[in-house]
Amino acid sequence: MVKRLLVSIVLIILLVSVIQPALSIKIRKKINKEIQNLDIVTNTDDGSTLFKPPYDNSYSWGDGTDLLDDHAEGTNKYSGAIGVFAHGFVGGATSEGLQIISFYTGREKELSVEVNILYIGGTATVGFASFAGTEKVWRIDDWDNYHRKYIDFWLDWDVVVGKIIDMISLLSGYAPGTIKEAIEIISTIHDFYKLYDALADLYHAGDAKLVRISFDFTAEKGYHTLWLGLRATASGCATGYGCAVMAGQVVNITVHGIAPPYVPEVTGPEKGVVDKNIEIKVTDIDPNNDNIKYQIDWGDGTKEETDFYKNGKEVTLSHTYSKTGEYTIKVKAIDIDLMESEDYGYHKIVIINNRPPEKPIINGPSSGRVGTKYGYTFYTTDPDGDDVYYMIDWGDGETMPWDGPYNSGEELRAFHSWSEKGSYVIRIKAKDIYGEESEWATLEVSMPKNKNIPYFADNLSFLLKVLFEQLHIKTSL
Repeated sequence: MVKRLLVSIVLIILLVSVIQPALSIKIRKKINKEIQNLDIVTNTDDGSTLFKPPYDNSYSWGDGTDLLDDHAEGTNKYSGAIGVFAHGFVGGATSEGLQIISFYTGREKELSVEVNILYIGGTATVGFASFAGTEKVWRIDDWDNYHRKYIDFWLDWDVVVGKIIDMISLLSGYAPGTIKEAIEIISTIHDFYKLYDALADLYHAGDAKLVRISFDFTAEKGYHTLWLGLRATASGCATGYGCAVMAGQVVNITVHGIAPPYVPEVTGPEKGVVDKNIEIKVTDIDPNNDNIKYQIDWGDGTKEETDFYKNGKEVTLSHTYSKTGEYTIKVKAIDIDLMESEDYGYHKIVIINNRPPEKPIINGPSSGRVGTKYGYTFYTTDPDGDDVYYMIDWGDGETMPWDGPYNSGEELRAFHSWSEKGSYVIRIKAKDIYGEESEWATLEVSMPKNKNIPYFADNLSFLLKVLFEQLHIKTSL
């Protein structure tokens, strides 16, 4: 009985040792799923741009940043990490951790900015007249044009110090000995997702918070720089000191009023001819109604850039290819804020060596009477299957200008009368849609007879041919 009991206990221990890791994995997966659903409100729309790490740069200064150059070019711009620490004793101390974005506006605009920051922080004060505070801070274009607003701290000092040191140890693989050293190490953190997951774990545990910075400003034409982040301030006196610390991440930054144009729409012919001009049409819309220019890659090594056009205007662009082949035309749109469309607009075209249409065929009477209308049919075929146009010279000073397009092989029917007796030469030629012209075809006709013969009698053969064709009856007339 005792042996069975011991065996059962051993089996239970083994079973627990197997289940526990699996259970931990399931719990961890559940937590990670919750992290992915962290409610970070981002009010983006078609007229805004969302900035995410890597940012243009990062910068830290003040108490807790001994090597300013290293911090100014820290790899934490890739992760959005920011950290501040201030320790004030017989005087004050301030520290800022900032992420930096830059952009250009091509005209004066009213912009709105929203920033999401995940952070953990806290303060401590000892003695009379000591102070410690934590703030969100933003600087606009000029370092001295700065704004700040107090944000809440809620954790005991010992708790927040322990949690920040643990988080930094996990992310860096190095265990800092002090909170100041932990904040300095933030400048080396470059993995956005690892930092985000660590802060989100703390957020779901109630140890981290989400703070938002929102402000409006007038952006004149030119380049702009925003410094965005956290600030710690502390002061003390002979009787005590103050300490403030925060570690966090600038998750994203939204700027309303600047946004790239949509992907341009490109239309044009599917086929073209060597050494002949082809035209494409490009249209695009900018969500902020900014003017747009286009960069074109014609696919044959030729690239060009247009001037700026009004938003939504259809633009016609032309090019000539010197070799046959299939080419992909790529067009990118750029607005006056120098923001580019996310992708190119594409159009494919095949360039061929074009051949002219065949010499046309003329069918109709070669003699008749003055003042009587006679009917003629004309047709040609194009060796490339292109549509064709016809031009007729009736030989009496009257002409029919280019008429069409007609399908290759499709007949043109036309009527004409001559007002004076004599011999005339009907001439016709064809051209394809690329302007390549055929040889002239001719038919000599004479008008020696009087006007009295009825029109029907003189055109009986032609009219019967047309009638039979309509009835689908073959004839040798």
